[in-house]
Amino acid sequence: MTQRNIPLDLLHSLENRHDAGVYVFLGAGISYNSGIPTSKQLIEIIRADETNYLYDFVNENHKIDLWNLAEVCQQETSDKYFREFITNNLSTVYNSEISTEYMILQFLIGKGYIKKVYTTNIDCMLEYVLDKNCIKYNKYSHIKGNNTKIYYESNINGNCDIIKLCGDIHSPFDMCFSKADIKEATTSSIFQAFLNDFKENKTFIFIGYSFYKDAIGKSIRQCIQERNQSIYVVNIDDEEKINLGDEEDYRYFQENAESFFKRLVKKLRPHLNIDHITFNDDGFGGVQTYYETLKKIMSKYLNNKVTYNSYPIFDTFKNLELENEEELKGMPRIRVAASMKLYDVVSQKRKGDVIHAHNSISAYHAHSLEFPVVLTSHSLLSSEMKYDRVEDLYNSKKEILYWENEYYSSLPYIIALSEAHRKELPKEIQHYTRILDAPFYLEPFLDANIVDCSPEEARKKIRNKVIGIENSKFDTKKFTVAFVGRCTIRKGIEIVHKVFDELFANYPNKVQLLYIGPELVLNEDNIEYKPSKSSSNDCENGKVSQCYKASFLNSVFYYKNDISDNLDKHLKEMCIGYKAADIVIAPSLYEPFGYVALEALASKRLIIAGKTGGFKEILANQRGELVDIEITNKYSIEKISHNIYIKINDLITRDNYNNIRLKDNVNKTIKNGFDYICKSYSEDNQMKLAKEMYEIYLNSITTGTLLAYIENESLMKVTNDEFNNFIYQLLKERLEDNNSFEKIIYTTSLAYLDIVDTLNILKGNSVDNILKRETLTENYNLFWEIATFLKRNKAMCKAIKIMETKILAETVTESTRCLFNIIKNKTRLVVYKDEINDVLLNKKNNIFHELICIYINKEEYRKSLLE
Repeated sequence: MTQRNIPLDLLHSLENRHDAGVYVFLGAGISYNSGIPTSKQLIEIIRADETNYLYDFVNENHKIDLWNLAEVCQQETSDKYFREFITNNLSTVYNSEISTEYMILQFLIGKGYIKKVYTTNIDCMLEYVLDKNCIKYNKYSHIKGNNTKIYYESNINGNCDIIKLCGDIHSPFDMCFSKADIKEATTSSIFQAFLNDFKENKTFIFIGYSFYKDAIGKSIRQCIQERNQSIYVVNIDDEEKINLGDEEDYRYFQENAESFFKRLVKKLRPHLNIDHITFNDDGFGGVQTYYETLKKIMSKYLNNKVTYNSYPIFDTFKNLELENEEELKGMPRIRVAASMKLYDVVSQKRKGDVIHAHNSISAYHAHSLEFPVVLTSHSLLSSEMKYDRVEDLYNSKKEILYWENEYYSSLPYIIALSEAHRKELPKEIQHYTRILDAPFYLEPFLDANIVDCSPEEARKKIRNKVIGIENSKFDTKKFTVAFVGRCTIRKGIEIVHKVFDELFANYPNKVQLLYIGPELVLNEDNIEYKPSKSSSNDCENGKVSQCYKASFLNSVFYYKNDISDNLDKHLKEMCIGYKAADIVIAPSLYEPFGYVALEALASKRLIIAGKTGGFKEILANQRGELVDIEITNKYSIEKISHNIYIKINDLITRDNYNNIRLKDNVNKTIKNGFDYICKSYSEDNQMKLAKEMYEIYLNSITTGTLLAYIENESLMKVTNDEFNNFIYQLLKERLEDNNSFEKIIYTTSLAYLDIVDTLNILKGNSVDNILKRETLTENYNLFWEIATFLKRNKAMCKAIKIMETKILAETVTESTRCLFNIIKNKTRLVVYKDEINDVLLNKKNNIFHELICIYINKEEYRKSLLE
């Protein structure tokens, strides 16, 4: 009986894995999806190679199968052609791409859902993916020619037993497996152990096994009828269901293993371990706030279904002795640190199921290694370098721009926290970058003891050492302007001091600057600068630049560090810091998001911020004050500073005692901001965010690199004209005259697959059931439309040949899963003829004929193509 929904009894068996557990039987179908050659493919290779000694034998026997071929090969083991042929295909086995099916299977094994895996496959793909993900297992394999001896390999207390019924590949000739070898395998002690498990009514799932009428298949079919419990069968054709027994003996899923595994995992809703890779662990700043808050809300709203581990990349250098550290600065230093940290994360110490990176470099490395990865993009280095003194830190602008584009364009799951930041990402990835609300933990700001705390009361708490550091200069009566953030040019530190100097000159002894941050500490009459690992060198040799010193010595400092110690305590103390201010200024020159704006609004304080990035979105609709912040010439800083001073001056007045205070009309703005925070970051919305993030993590595991923009609801509402324009722009953006031809073919074909999948979603097809094109002719013509497009764009295009690929109609779901590798490994496109028109006008030439041979095994398809 064909099934669609995952049966409850199967879910129950998986969820109670610590009792009986679930057993999986893998057939050749799952290996085929990884690129391992099938019998038909191997035979076609020989049939086309006149130099191969088996050429005549294969072409004379049209009904030959791999079993017959193996018998002939076993008699000719000394032939050099045979040696070369087998060795080449053995290389194909070991170099095959890891398919999504195997990636999800190793995830289920790692989580303990699967107790044993039996397989008739002799390839090493399962062991490879388990080793790569540091999952321990015990392997037992039959040794051909010896019915009693079993090859055993243990990874010490493995999560799962891997039992290879037909043996393992120990030499090229192990690939030659005849029917006699199959029969011999059924008499081995390892096969008898399998039959015992099978007869004991264990829960079995058969994946990609065709139940051949060989000795193993016959034994299994006989046992099926003797069992009292149904088996689960995935990925076989209707005609192969015969002789499996009565319909109640098995549950049949007519779908590929990837689709089945994906639905299975989503039903199980497993606990996930997430490895966060960040730049620093200095306990302050937006990235650290994001990470700690996300951890908090995921734990709170998902009943501890997600566990986080943090890996800051720069701590890799703490114990590293470099002979010449000057040679490892800037971008090379960052790349080396990211690579070293990733090595730590994915080594034997690795605990995570998904890597959540907070820099594109780590994300790129993780994705290149085929690990599930999600990137939250917090900023672009190329944008930062416009304002901070990054020449000393990053070496070369050109190098940054190159790597940045390279890294971002290869990643499948990218999260941006604001529309402004999404728009500054490379154009080709903007359409599938997800915009998610930032995690924000509002509860500490609503604490009854501080929610309505006045500035004077908050200043008393700080001065009386209730929190923060002692500072006798902190006057509880003075009008206080607060700056929260790192001491960097990008955060507007130059502007802050110029604003304060102007305020101090016009309101002597009436104003004070409150600095809240991790880098400046008052030490008698000196201001000690303690930079973070990523800060710009705005202060030299640990001392504050002389131009800032006067301002700082008339300021007060509220040094707050490590948010990771206690998030609730940290946020409450930060709230008091904000409440100690009358006005908060945030004149950032570049701010992709801006947690400081959220915190100021939640603290019921007026904020004046630069009209840039996330600030524009958070403070829109009269929730705060915005000032133009654009740098156009050397006088821009002076102009911006003066404009902020004027803005403050317009917002303040003097009371009867000549003290400065805010005008009453600002209360409406403050209320707007507080109401916005309470609504936008309510418990319901934070719960929704937690669920969305969990789904993203789960998708990164179950679909490898499924394009995130497929799930973007806004894209599903576009009109046909808008969609056609989107297709044109997407292709156009990926074509550059300076690209190599191979690069153009690759990127354009990749864009085409993106378009196909998006179009299917727009037509209402779910990701689980993407519309498949039924005729090969249509597939072929669509690829040639790309070639024609290339010619129109003067892309130095001669022609293309599609080689070594499966029928696209069979691999639509796979085409979505591998954003970076699907074309390279599954659809190899190469230059072949002189002109595209040679192929388009002469459809019976050699290239077309070769495509037919590679693509088609069914006669009716072949006839339709030759018409």
